[in-house]
Amino acid sequence: MKNQISKSLASYLYNRVGELLRGVIHYEHDEFKLVYLRDDIREQRYREDVTQMLGRIKQEGTTEEEQSFPFGELHATIRAFDETIFMHFPIGEQIGVVVALEPDVAQNLNSFIDDCLDHIYEEYPSMKS
Repeated sequence: MKNQISKSLASYLYNRVGELLRGVIHYEHDEFKLVYLRDDIREQRYREDVTQMLGRIKQEGTTEEEQSFPFGELHATIRAFDETIFMHFPIGEQIGVVVALEPDVAQNLNSFIDDCLDHIYEEYPSMKS
């Protein structure tokens, strides 16, 4: 499994955000490698979570997915959660890199999302969890 790009990216990210980097995963088809995992994160639990997540996000890099959004080549997707920001970089069919970051890395994005959600929840108050 080639993952030189992932190692270079992990090194760049760690130099850029330090301990706010949670993990970097490189996947090809049904295999994945933890390129970087922060010391305080339990590897076994993380591996189980990764297996489940990859089943969903690998579909983002497919030709069919790109055809659903007629805006050119897909470069990345971002998922913002309370505890983590996930960035997915599909490199090719069933090949990609996933980066997990602490939400503090994306403070401006999180603030913008929160503002949008406030407006949405004004219209749909029953949707707020």
